[in-house]
Amino acid sequence: MPVKKYAATPTARMQTLYAAAQYKDLAVLDFSTGGHGVYNNGHLPWITPWSEKTNIFSTHITEVDISLGDTSRLSRAAEELKQLGYKNIYLMPSSLASVLGFDLSALAAEISDTLGINAFTVPSRLNDDFYAGVGAFTLALAKNYGSAQPVKKSGFNLLGGITGQDEQNHRYLRELISRRLKIKPNFDTMAAVGTSEWQSATAAEINVVTSKYALKTAEYYLKNFAVPYVYCRPLGLEGEEKLLALIAEKLGKKFKAESDFVYERAKLQIKNILAFNAPQIVCYGNTDTLASLKSFFDEAGNGAEYFCSHTGGDFPYADADEFIDGNKDKFVLASDRVCSFIPKSVVVENSGLDFGFVVPLPDANVGKEGAYRLMQTIAKKLM
Repeated sequence: MPVKKYAATPTARMQTLYAAAQYKDLAVLDFSTGGHGVYNNGHLPWITPWSEKTNIFSTHITEVDISLGDTSRLSRAAEELKQLGYKNIYLMPSSLASVLGFDLSALAAEISDTLGINAFTVPSRLNDDFYAGVGAFTLALAKNYGSAQPVKKSGFNLLGGITGQDEQNHRYLRELISRRLKIKPNFDTMAAVGTSEWQSATAAEINVVTSKYALKTAEYYLKNFAVPYVYCRPLGLEGEEKLLALIAEKLGKKFKAESDFVYERAKLQIKNILAFNAPQIVCYGNTDTLASLKSFFDEAGNGAEYFCSHTGGDFPYADADEFIDGNKDKFVLASDRVCSFIPKSVVVENSGLDFGFVVPLPDANVGKEGAYRLMQTIAKKLM
């Protein structure tokens, strides 16, 4: 579809910008033409309730620079950033660099050697989407800032997340795992504000992966630092217990699953509501959101269709415009932007395309708590 009518998800380079902006000690540098690096900085507070970003920079090359292959502007920009106190520079992937054949990895290495700082980039093709972008960036952080293997390991890491909602979810999971398994959190990708915090990631007993884009990073830690990992995006009581059981098994801990009469009664209610209304349910989101929704509806005994908002997921891919046009008469669970065009719908994901107030109060949409909220919202929509 050549024209985007409703929504366009972020590209890989855009998503790496959003991910890099959370690190106060990391200068984000875009080396491209004027107008190419147009950043929707208003997008960032909507993604997560952090302070205004002051670590995003660009240096605009001219037609003469391009024709002569002159990269001196980049070198001067890096020198200026060093003078501002930055010891870390993320050189953003660029469509211009891709088309003209600039070797950004070589340029980053040259900056590092010349200025004695840590400059790096990530590989990104023009058609890569946001999910591939944040995955490549996370792996680059692990490789660039992880310390040598510690003598003693303790605690758990949380690897994954994209938006401010994921930060809330990680907060919930940190408390859950700490309380039930008696192990302390060590490092959390969604809570980090400095690249130096990645140094402690190798000291964990286990990595808990909440987004499949972080599996390559978890594999890197397993191969190089012998840190085991589990992947689970729980939604509901069964999902919570499954995650805790997986962690306990990897750590050789004893674990006893808990039952919850209140939750079972709530689940019976939503089963009855879904059975009575018999909606044609269709879910649209990233592969992790869909995995959690599938576990929820499987637990509730109700079938649904699932379509992924990016390529490479575990579910069929669908363009946002095509999905909206094809499902306006169905009961849809999707992002805020998609739901704004569908009468019967429930928001389960933040797109970052629309502005709103991000409330920094506990509001998880994972685990048992997330299931309660989802049950309540579905019931209100159907009844």
